[in-house]
Amino acid sequence: MAVLAVAVLAGVAWWQGEKSRAAHANQPPDPPKLSSTARRPNRNERTDDRNGTDVFGAIAQAIRQPAATAGPSVRAALIAAAADDPDLAVEIGRMLIRTDPEIYGAPGGALVEALVARGDFAAAARLATGVPIATGRTLTADAFLAWGGQAPDEALRAVDQIPDARLRRIAFAAVIEGWADRDPAGLSVYARAYFGGEAQAFALRRAATAPSGRPASF
Repeated sequence: MAVLAVAVLAGVAWWQGEKSRAAHANQPPDPPKLSSTARRPNRNERTDDRNGTDVFGAIAQAIRQPAATAGPSVRAALIAAAADDPDLAVEIGRMLIRTDPEIYGAPGGALVEALVARGDFAAAARLATGVPIATGRTLTADAFLAWGGQAPDEALRAVDQIPDARLRRIAFAAVIEGWADRDPAGLSVYARAYFGGEAQAFALRRAATAPSGRPASF
C-alpha cells in the first residue's frame, strides 16, 4: 500500500504541476510575498483554501491503510477533494481505479455520485470513461443517466467524444433513459428530428414507456 501511495501521488503531483505550468506559461511571474515566518511549501501538497485540507496527505493516509479499510477512507478523501478541485479528484480517482479496481471501484462510484450531485457532469463523465471497461460500464451509466436527465444536449455531445465504442453505446442508452424519465415528449420530438435508424427506434421506445430504473441495452 505504501508503494502504491507513493506512485499514485507522485503521478498526480506531476500532473498538477504540469497543469499549473501550462496555465501560467504566458503570464509574467508575480513577485514573492513571503513573511519572515513563512515556511517553504511542500511541492507535493495540495491545500483546500476553504478548510485547509491537504488533499494529497488525506489520500496518502487513506491508501496506506489495510485493504479492508482503505476503500471507505479513500471514498471520504475523494469526496472531500471533489469539493475543492474536481479535476484533481478525477485524476486521482482514475489512477487509483486503474491500479486496483476491486478496492477503488466503489470509491470511484461515490466520487461520480458526488460530482453529479454538484452538477459537474463533465467531470463525472471523464472519470467514468477513463477507467477499465469492467468498472467503467457502471460508472458511465450512472454519470450519463444523471446528465441526460438534466442537460441531454450537452450529454449527447459528450457521448460523441467517447473513444471506446462499448462505453459510447452505454452512455447513449443512459442519456436516453435519463431524458425519457424527465421529459419523454421532448425526447420524442428530438429523436424524430435528429436521430435515425436504431438510435431513433431506441429513443422513441424509451420515450413511450416508463423508465425501468437502469439504462436499457442499446
